[in-house]
Amino acid sequence: MSDSDSTRNSLLNRLPIIIINFKTYEEATGERAVRLAQICGKVATKFRKRIIIAPQFTDIYRIAQEASASTPVFAQHIDDGIGKFTGSISPLAVREAGAVGTLLNHSERRLPIEEVEKRIKAAKAHGRVSLCFADSIEESLKSAAFGPEMIAYEPPELVGTGISVSTAKPSQITDFVKRVTPKVRRLVGAGISNAGDVRKALELGADGWGVSSAFTKAKDPGRILTELVAAS
Repeated sequence: MSDSDSTRNSLLNRLPIIIINFKTYEEATGERAVRLAQICGKVATKFRKRIIIAPQFTDIYRIAQEASASTPVFAQHIDDGIGKFTGSISPLAVREAGAVGTLLNHSERRLPIEEVEKRIKAAKAHGRVSLCFADSIEESLKSAAFGPEMIAYEPPELVGTGISVSTAKPSQITDFVKRVTPKVRRLVGAGISNAGDVRKALELGADGWGVSSAFTKAKDPGRILTELVAAS
């Protein structure tokens, strides 16, 4: 088994899958991003969980240098070109920086469906894991056909609202879990901010969950993350 296969299996077979998107918040930039990553490591170790962290591109390398198996690092996006593509994010570059996977098609970085397919293929070609976001069950099904390892269902109207999809649209999570092949890990996000949101998502059959501002912008991110992970 190759190193990339081992990493893929360890990520997908240890449930629930937890991911934290640092986005480009000031609180999650530079040294502050490193401190948040360290908090993630401590909480992951305490609860014997794995917490995937997705920092900004400029912070991937130094965070990956400190990261352990309990806190694998993902890029927030990749492009599919290598060579004459100034300003693009190559899959080779994020691999060399230490990212084991990538987010794709987040609501804040949307892609046409044909571009989603290209980037999933680019990630696979470089042994990276793909977590593809979808804003509807229909889009989830289209993306699943391209073979990403994970899909996160996030209704865009709930992103950043503090109103979780597990509370506002529980029947859609159930439908998402039933219709998307279990060969793909099925995560939910959008508005998750407390332990109740996490418990409900997992009760509805999700394989994992994601969070961003509820952790990164918290006055006490360690306490918030502890509460969320303890509910898993």
